[in-house]
Amino acid sequence: MGKQTFGGDDDTEYTDEDQPKKLKLSKFELGPDYNIRDRFWKILGSYAATKTPGIDLKKVESQRIGFVKVAVSVIESRKSAFYGLSPQFVARYTLMMVLDGNWEDAFIEFIKDAKESRGEAWKSVVQALKHLLATEKYRNRITEYFKTVIRRSDAYPYVLFYLPKIKDEGLMKELKREISIFARGDTDENQMNAIEALALLSDEEDVKNVLLNLMNHWDVNIRSKVADVIKGMQMDEKMTKFLKSKIETEPDEKIKQILKRKVSKWKK
Repeated sequence: MGKQTFGGDDDTEYTDEDQPKKLKLSKFELGPDYNIRDRFWKILGSYAATKTPGIDLKKVESQRIGFVKVAVSVIESRKSAFYGLSPQFVARYTLMMVLDGNWEDAFIEFIKDAKESRGEAWKSVVQALKHLLATEKYRNRITEYFKTVIRRSDAYPYVLFYLPKIKDEGLMKELKREISIFARGDTDENQMNAIEALALLSDEEDVKNVLLNLMNHWDVNIRSKVADVIKGMQMDEKMTKFLKSKIETEPDEKIKQILKRKVSKWKK
């Protein structure tokens, strides 16, 4: 008989004879010499089979940071095949565990380590966040965590990194005020990510004003980033007038051409 696996959108397990069969968790049972990886896989096995952790998460709370570090290690090394889980499902079930346990610090650690992973584990985390944001059960808590983390001086860059990649307009609206502040901030990766995130809300008048004002920024890279956003913005007479004035003063030829093309396409 073929190796037992679990995973997939419906988490159904199949043998090599293609006969549906319930997931067996026997290989995840813990003996007296268990280690943190054993427990991690037991919990993920339960999520795959039942969408629940299978244990009282309060009893393993002290291991929460260890769990997410195991998850990132597994995702970036692609060593989850033995358990039949793709990296995306490892990320999804890990987030479910963290959210069900209400482990905010583990959430921060997970998105941070995934971003900094040499194996680009963040890509699997982005897909997992997209999936869970589409569920009523987890959306509110993810939003709550992002609201808290974006206000932390030691952690806000991680939220700004993920937001433009998740592309969730509703989440962006919840964080619009904070993102707008960072968009006007220092010239760095955080400002670039904030501008990219605001692009999803660029037709809202207050956001449009923030973006257009950034066309006066001294740094050509910031103006170039905003010009790329302007390509997809809806024009009106006021915006057209502003862009015409910027065409006259913009020193960068590439940016100037972008603005000219945008203005030429507008009709009252």
